[in-house]
Amino acid sequence: FQQKRHAPYIKGGRFGEWLSEVKDWAISRERYWGTPLPVWQCSSCGQRETIGSFEELFLRSRDKALTRLILMRHGESEKNIPYELFDSSRDTFSLTDRGKKEAKEAANILKKKGATVIYSSPLKRARETAEIIGGELGKKVVLDDRLWEARNGEWDGHRADDPEIKESRVFYNKLPDRSYYEARRGNTGERWEEVEKRVTSFAQEAVGRHKGETVIIVSHEGPLMFLLRYLKDLSLEEITNLWQERRTFNHGLLGGFAEPTAVFVNTETDREIDPHRPYIDEIKFSCQCGGEMVRVKEVMDVWFDSGAMPFAQDHYPFKNREWLEKHGYPADFVSEAIDQTRGWFYTLHAIGVLLGKGRAYKNVICLGHLLDKEGKKMSKSLGNIIIPQEAIDKYGVDVLRFWMYAVSQPGESKNFDEQTIDEVVKKVVNPLLNVVAFFELFGGRGLKVNKTPEPSNLLDRWILSYLSKLISENTLYLESYKVTEAARNLKDFILDLSQWYLRRSRERFKSKDLSRGKEAGETLGFVLYKLAKLMAPFMPFLSERVYASVSVSGKKESVHLESWPKARGIQRRGLLEEMREVRRVASLALEKRAEAGVKVRQPLSVLKVKSDKLASCHREFLELIKEEVNVRGIVFEPNLIGEVELDLTITPELEREGEIREFVRRVQELRKENDLKPGRYVNLLVEANKEGERFLNSIKDKLLESAQIKDIKFREVQDGKRLDINNLEFILGLEM
Repeated sequence: FQQKRHAPYIKGGRFGEWLSEVKDWAISRERYWGTPLPVWQCSSCGQRETIGSFEELFLRSRDKALTRLILMRHGESEKNIPYELFDSSRDTFSLTDRGKKEAKEAANILKKKGATVIYSSPLKRARETAEIIGGELGKKVVLDDRLWEARNGEWDGHRADDPEIKESRVFYNKLPDRSYYEARRGNTGERWEEVEKRVTSFAQEAVGRHKGETVIIVSHEGPLMFLLRYLKDLSLEEITNLWQERRTFNHGLLGGFAEPTAVFVNTETDREIDPHRPYIDEIKFSCQCGGEMVRVKEVMDVWFDSGAMPFAQDHYPFKNREWLEKHGYPADFVSEAIDQTRGWFYTLHAIGVLLGKGRAYKNVICLGHLLDKEGKKMSKSLGNIIIPQEAIDKYGVDVLRFWMYAVSQPGESKNFDEQTIDEVVKKVVNPLLNVVAFFELFGGRGLKVNKTPEPSNLLDRWILSYLSKLISENTLYLESYKVTEAARNLKDFILDLSQWYLRRSRERFKSKDLSRGKEAGETLGFVLYKLAKLMAPFMPFLSERVYASVSVSGKKESVHLESWPKARGIQRRGLLEEMREVRRVASLALEKRAEAGVKVRQPLSVLKVKSDKLASCHREFLELIKEEVNVRGIVFEPNLIGEVELDLTITPELEREGEIREFVRRVQELRKENDLKPGRYVNLLVEANKEGERFLNSIKDKLLESAQIKDIKFREVQDGKRLDINNLEFILGLEM
């Protein structure tokens, strides 16, 4: 059954061994807590009967153990149309024509229910509804003041959207649970506490008077909601949330206008029947042989309920039969933890097979457990538990989500080591946000990405080819449910985008040649646009931030409304392989620099390379190596002993060039320390020795442009930054 092969030992081991024994694990006589089997057995003849609903149980029960209350709001009235009014007066509003039709439709539904009496609120709209139903059923209507609409005080007679009462209504509706329950409506009206008390009193009296019967109750939305709170034993928080958010027409607790809602009440408790032990065991009924039928002792494990989910959620086979048999079964994919091998995973299949439908799912990801840093099970007694909200507050939900995808395969347990979580911040989130910030600053202003770019620049062509490869691979990975591989692929791409593509492209974005900057901006914008879509399943909030940074024709309100990207560009495998070789050789050369103690800012004359692959590469590739390693030339020597060799001779000319780079770097750091944005030119204040002053005068023109300086002023600098380069001495400051 387990199609995915991330953890085959589960398929053939833990799950396979369980299936081979086919233990009747879900049903037990030994347990007390569980889901009671709805099976009754005659203590005399042994006849068994399965009960399929509360209604069936109500009809079979004896000794008047249950009473059926049918709660119904009045039909649509003039109070509700064309706008909602507050009204608790007796004779003001009648039913609309639609409301009368709704009442007749309700009567047709109720004809087969065997109601003995109809109780109604005295208000006209409820009274008319009850009388229409009573006329159709041939039953009298009994009016009871306890079913009256909630009295609204100063709100009565006003529209719900009336500005005159808006302030007090907004204040009232935002009250916390207990305060909302105890506050007066419209300052002088009823409290919900009082409404509940009167409708509860009515219900207790009605159940006591009509044990074993069916009672129809016609009232108003508010009173019925708080009657349901009592009957179903709901908390104040539950009922307040439902009521304040006005979800009463879709939460299933109460129907709309003139829609019957049945509640089966235990006449001993005056509350809705509890189908669990010990209460359900008290329900008994007679067998045809004259004996007594009692519920069998067996209970089901609660996971059996979950295993019935594919059928139960659609009320199959009584409803949605065509949907389930054609489309709704089996599931394409399920996911749960490893401890559900004998719970949900098994019962889903078992019930499906019992019903002749076969396997319940096509693909499964079986998740390992979350452990502490040392690989131990989390426990309060050990003091090694993780508070989810604290971790979320510290790292953000996207970081934790991505970490769980990327740190290990789904079937493996995950050690909650904050060091590995912090790596997601440092190697995914921060690099990507830096790319986005750079794009918005230099490349994204007024730029629209409308189509796949066709750039001439080597780095642009490489990143687009890399993107196309990423889309193709991650599409295949996710279609195969290989989420870890897809997540790690994204991580690698983001690092390469930041640390190679953007780092080597920065000068193009800042170039005076607008066409170069535009080409780079269009490429990076396109990459970010596609990357946001690829990231969406893994980091939904960060992907939204990336998506917002790009201007695209036909852009959706959210990245999560977009379609999954397609790899439209050509994947130039040769280009990707050549760039991989370029980076490998550059890395080896930088290692040689580090071993020799020569900083990258110090230019060198020659890099000797042995690589055959690079020898045939385009000149642009070699230029990248020269820029990365900071050498003036590259020479290929097939007979070289190692992979690379640097000429470490530093001529006066090379030394001067290194000094220039070091000085420019320090000025740029000074700008950054003063939060100066690119494009803002300032004066450079310099206190220098004679050699330093001569040095700056010789490079002034180059420095003004590269460091965005208006002018250099030689004078004493207070609280400046000291810089020594060989025999050059400086104290630097900026004049805004």
